[in-house]
Amino acid sequence: TTCLAKLVCRKSQDEKVVGLHFVGAHAGEIVQGFAVALRLGARKADFDGTVGIHPTDAEAFTTLSITRRSGESFVASGGCGGGKCG
Repeated sequence: TTCLAKLVCRKSQDEKVVGLHFVGAHAGEIVQGFAVALRLGARKADFDGTVGIHPTDAEAFTTLSITRRSGESFVASGGCGGGKCG
């Protein structure tokens, strides 16, 4: 399975997650599941501390590590969030 996963975090608020992007199979169901976390004020650390169910595309949100500021290409990294999951 291939997917693209991205968290949008507000750095000035301790990396509070203010949105997310997901492109892949069952996107609506995956995004709906994370909507509760966003409404409850989840931060990037909350996602990092979650054990993802493997193998699923949704687990990509628990292992994201490349930031826009780093300048590193997420496509070249491989793995979930880098283009290929599961």
